[in-house]
Amino acid sequence: MKRSILALAVGGLFIAPAAQAQHSVASTFDAKLGGFVQMNTTWNSDENDDDNPSSMRKSAVQPGTAQDGQKTLRWASTRTRLFLDVRGGELWGAKTRAYTEFDFDGLKLNENTGQSSATAANTPRLRRAYMRWDWTNTWALLGQQTLLFYDAVSPFGTTYIEGVSSGRGGMTGGSRNRAPAFFAGHRFGLGVGTLELIGSVARHATDNQPAAGINDSGTRADRPAYETMAKFSTKVFGREALAAVSTYWGEEEITNSAATAAALRTQKLRSVGTGLQGALPLGPVTPFGAFELRGATFRATNMARWNLGSNSATSSTIGVAQPVHAHGGWLEANWQITPKYGLALGGGRARDDRNDVRAIGGTTLRIQDNQGYWLHFTWQDGPWGFMTSISNVDTMWVTPTTNAETRNDSQELHFVFRYSF
Repeated sequence: MKRSILALAVGGLFIAPAAQAQHSVASTFDAKLGGFVQMNTTWNSDENDDDNPSSMRKSAVQPGTAQDGQKTLRWASTRTRLFLDVRGGELWGAKTRAYTEFDFDGLKLNENTGQSSATAANTPRLRRAYMRWDWTNTWALLGQQTLLFYDAVSPFGTTYIEGVSSGRGGMTGGSRNRAPAFFAGHRFGLGVGTLELIGSVARHATDNQPAAGINDSGTRADRPAYETMAKFSTKVFGREALAAVSTYWGEEEITNSAATAAALRTQKLRSVGTGLQGALPLGPVTPFGAFELRGATFRATNMARWNLGSNSATSSTIGVAQPVHAHGGWLEANWQITPKYGLALGGGRARDDRNDVRAIGGTTLRIQDNQGYWLHFTWQDGPWGFMTSISNVDTMWVTPTTNAETRNDSQELHFVFRYSF
């Protein structure tokens, strides 16, 4: 009996500190592991070898190519997501958070060219990783997050298929719209609504080619890009309505490969953009459901790396290179039929200035006008979700030296199955 009592006493000396340590960790951090398993099945009227088949395609294929008219059926679970959301204790009077998110697309979309990289597909890819501090009305974020510019409103189908708006990547995969950045924002209560002012210092995506293998950091600009957003939100018919204006400014310096210092030449090119975005509920919820309009428009120069247009600059020749101007936007009408069923009809366009495109020169076809249209239907029941989508993208190319136009269109059908956890 004495030995048993002694053994229990000694064991208690080890168990008590371990239990105390476990209690301390649990009281300091609240960790949530989540995500979703998703299967994307995509049918294409013309083979899509430029984008991930799980996203809406970037553009139609050129007429006469091997992909033109080559119908394909592909499916993948690479858009499956895994995230870890950790909420910590207060620091400097702010609630703290760390968030990490992965998908399994690997580096399938090449950071520089947009071409597919099959050897890196189906491997984990870091999408977002950031630290956040939240005070009462002020917040700050440090890490890799979706680009602030043109990111206040997203279309209905973005939660299933990336690429249905210019803000999330135009008619292409929005994964390239992530950037390491510093964010800070403050909310002002205005009685009927809230005004939020946000600023960001982010990596500038230059046109200069980074060293091979650099992922999400290969920029040769010697200064970052600067972004701002002013967003006003209020309740209309019991749902959120918002309007936002955003700006983007970046600068890069291109140089020649001079053999001597005397032969070195440089030129600075600026990337500038302005975006307007909004969401407006249309009337109260009725027996026929709830209706809403969402949309955005932009003007940009030298911002093809953020998918706002198809061409960045007229050339890389020092002294004569000029930014290509672009404009466009998207508009979508949403119908939430019931809490389980939804329907969305939308269209978008990105158009480069024709004279700028012609200034590129040569006989290589250059995309000058890109238009897309889509119809989404969704069903959700608890953790289960399903989406079917039909879309069309119409692309026009220009031959710079002759001004001749070439046009083609491509269609896609998406069937997306998801289980969230």
